[in-house]
Amino acid sequence: MGDLTDLIFINFLRFKSKYKSLFQFECECSGKKRYISLEKLFEYEHNSRFHVSRETREQLILEIEGEEFHLSPMQSKILLNEAEELIESSRGKSIGDIEEQFIKLNGGVAEDAVREMFTDLKQFIFTEPRLPAEEKEFISTPVPVISTDNSLEEIVAEINRTAEYSEVSRLALYVFRQMELIDWLPFVKAAVERNPVCFNDLRDSDIKEVWSALASLPDDSIYGERRLALPDEVWNFRRGDGIEKAILLANIIMSRDPQAEVEIDIRNRKAMLVYNGSKYDFPSSKQLSKIIKIKNGSIETM
Repeated sequence: MGDLTDLIFINFLRFKSKYKSLFQFECECSGKKRYISLEKLFEYEHNSRFHVSRETREQLILEIEGEEFHLSPMQSKILLNEAEELIESSRGKSIGDIEEQFIKLNGGVAEDAVREMFTDLKQFIFTEPRLPAEEKEFISTPVPVISTDNSLEEIVAEINRTAEYSEVSRLALYVFRQMELIDWLPFVKAAVERNPVCFNDLRDSDIKEVWSALASLPDDSIYGERRLALPDEVWNFRRGDGIEKAILLANIIMSRDPQAEVEIDIRNRKAMLVYNGSKYDFPSSKQLSKIIKIKNGSIETM
């Protein structure tokens, strides 16, 4: 078991969220001491490029609204400042010794809660190495036969030919986004949950204005006829097919209203997005047909 550091401790608190409520942080605002719960710090971290860890904590705090801070220490919460100082000064000591010192600065937190936290902390930082079992049965699986001498067209043809019986080839189709040959669900899920690039640029625009901004972009996809770009790619290149624009618009909607109900109807070279009683359509040159339904974060494609 290695030394406990303040960074490891913060990562632990991020991982085991139930212990966030045990801590508060003391900082100075305009020369006066202010206090904020660790839960609130992590809440702001979720939508910031800065983190609760020491390296960027000061920048994160500058983004927090003044009304979130308290004028005096909160009851039954340990000062994170003191906890980190204790951890820093205890390099080389056992986790048990640090636990006993932690209890002395508990800030009104029940001793049982601190001991429970340290039980989980020990499991978090302790790694038990396990070697693979010697008795293994290795099974060969079919793979596409390709080389650096093949052209792109030859590689695609080989992957398509072997996809029926090769898992490697099937997964390659997902990576390549050959949309007519794959389930759309993973692509749509990634599109509306992991593509934040456009959020900042469009944060001051309402949904109709976002639709208008997207409609004004060139309707040319960066990919071929049956492949799709993700929202980040569409916004970075400032162009995209109507299907890609509709999915980007859905991404914006879901980021602002995670419980929203959105439907995208793709057919007859058009992508129609329906949200909150309004329709937003985009022309498409891709020969793809699909209906995408998103409701309360759940995604269905058909």
